[in-house]
Amino acid sequence: MRLPNKVTSYSNSIIALFPGILEALSQARYVPKELFERTMPRQKNMADFLSA
Repeated sequence: MRLPNKVTSYSNSIIALFPGILEALSQARYVPKELFERTMPRQKNMADFLSA
């Protein structure tokens, strides 16, 4: 889990993934696999997605 700090910028932290995930969830309900596939262009890898 990467949180923003002096070394890790906001754009490289998992908090930057929240808006995309919340936007997708506001449109419809998804199981985790579908949500990952829907937001995959913004995700760097599965571990980041699971941390968010």
